[in-house]
This record gives sequence, C-alpha cells and structure tokens, in this order.
Amino acid sequence: GESRFCSGKMSGYPDAERAKYEARLKKLRDLQAEPSPLVDLVASVMSPMEEDFVEKSKEELAKMSKEERTAYHKAKLAGKKTESSESALSKAERRVKAREKQEADRKRKDDDRNAFSDDRETLAELKLQGLTEEQARAMLAELKVKMTMEEQEEMDSEEDGEESLMDSVRRWMSQEVAAQITTDEESLRDFNLKVRFQGHVDTTPPDHLAAILEVLASTACTEHSLFKDKQPLVVAQKLHHTVEKWSFMLDQLYSKCDALSAADIVLAAVNAGVKAAGEASDESKSLVVVGMLMAMRDKVASLADEDLLTGCQRLAYKSKVMQGFIAHLEDELADGSDADTEDQEK
Repeated sequence: GESRFCSGKMSGYPDAERAKYEARLKKLRDLQAEPSPLVDLVASVMSPMEEDFVEKSKEELAKMSKEERTAYHKAKLAGKKTESSESALSKAERRVKAREKQEADRKRKDDDRNAFSDDRETLAELKLQGLTEEQARAMLAELKVKMTMEEQEEMDSEEDGEESLMDSVRRWMSQEVAAQITTDEESLRDFNLKVRFQGHVDTTPPDHLAAILEVLASTACTEHSLFKDKQPLVVAQKLHHTVEKWSFMLDQLYSKCDALSAADIVLAAVNAGVKAAGEASDESKSLVVVGMLMAMRDKVASLADEDLLTGCQRLAYKSKVMQGFIAHLEDELADGSDADTEDQEK
C-alpha cells in the first residue's frame, strides 16, 4: 500500500491506523537500506583474498543469529590456519637462507685458513732452498699466477670437450711436480683415478708408459736446456733427479708391457718427446735421447740392458752417438757374460 497514500496522507483511514502503517513503512525502508550482518559475513568469506578477516566485538556477536556466529567462527578459524601456514613457510625459508649463508662463510674461512697454511709451508720450503724472505715471496706470487693460469686452461679444456690422453697425463704430471712428490704406490693409484678412469678406461699400461715418457722428455729438454749440451753423460747427470722422481711409475708400467715390445715403446716415446721439444739438429736430438736412456738405465730396474740393446738395434736411423751407445751396451753385456762364465768355472 504505498500507492494508497497521497501527499503523505491515507484517505479513508483514521489517524491512528495511518500512523501505524507509516511506522511499518519506515521500518521496511530501513531494512531495505541496511543489509543484514549475515550478508556481509558471507560476502567476506566468499572473497578472502580481497578483504582481510575483521574481528567482531562481543556486542556485534550478541546481535548475530546462531547461523551467523557459526559462519563467523569458521571464517575466523580459516584465517588463522592460513596465517599460521604462511608464517611457518616464511620461517622455514629464513632458516634455509641462514644455513646457506653460514655454510658459505664457514667454507670461505676454511679456504682462507688452508691457503694461509699452504703459503707458510711453501715459503719455508723456498727459504730452505737458499732464497731470502723477499725472493721467496716473489717466487710464491709467480707460482700462484702460474697455478691460476693452469686452472683456467683446465677449465677451458673441459669446456672445449674431452681431454686427450696426452693432455690428461701432462696435467696430472704437472700437479705431481707442483706437489714435489717422488712417485710411489699412491701415485699409481692417483694416476688411475685421475687419468685412466676419467675418460681413458680403454687405455693400457703401454699407452700410459709412452705418454709419461713423451711428456717427461719434452719437458726436460725445455727446463734443462738439453739441446745445448755436447755430451750424453752431461744430459744423464742433469736428468738424474728427474728420472729418479718418476722411476717407480716407469718401472711399474714397463714391467706390465710385453717384453718383446717394451723397449721399442720407450725409444719411440723418448724420441717423440725430444722431437716435440723444439728445433735442434738431428745429432743434438739423438744426444739427448741417449742421455735420457742412460739415466733410465741407472734408475729403472725393470729396463734390462738386453731389452734396451735390442730396441736400439731396431732403430731405422742410428746416429753416431746412438751407435756409440749400442757399442757400450754390447761391451757391458759381453763383460757380464765373461764374468758369469768365470764364476761358473770356479
């Protein structure tokens, strides 16, 4: 009945009835203008990402119906669970980051401590060799630069592709030299782990012997300026400590080669290493080869004179120096044979 009112008055009704209907009409308009708390609560629950949960006062809760209070408490509980989950996740992430930082700091401190200890030991060794404090520190700085360059070369080679056996052997030998280690049983195990089982599992002891000898010969020519020497005995004396250092590895690998071809492998590898060392006359190269064979003859027990003589005799080209070495071996073997005969006669 609002259509029955005209200019705010009801025609045909007493004043008391008219007042009663006007009061009801006002209450109806107020209800239409103000949505119920249940509507607001449902809306907030349906869109939790858009609006945060709002805590209700005791007075507001008292005005709610049982259904409204149930919905309110469910919404409140869901909000607490979400907040707790987000808080726990955030704490876990913080713990992980803190642990990572702690590990990084510990590793950095350990590396610094180890580097300092290594520097002190290296300085002490250099000073024992007769260097002053200043000279030792300068030498240490140069060694660090060299090691950094070698590490970079190693990284570059790894990026370029798989190392060849010769490159792997050369890298491993440079590490052994830097460590100033005389080869032993542990060196052989280390060689297998770092060279043979790192991409060269199909290689054999003859391959390893040839690679080590070739690297050894080429490196020795450069480090000791062997092409300047005029006598093989001088070369042998210069290589005394070098061959002694590698004698265990050479002896072990040589003994695992076929007896009929072992000496041929030695001669071919030494010749290849000397040839790769740089420009020199054939006579100078042959002189260095003979000098290295003389040093090996004294230090590598498994390299018998008979085998060495046979290998030298098989060479296609024999320089004057090589011919003299062959004659010396023949004389040594003849003298040994004569001595054995005399012992037997006695």
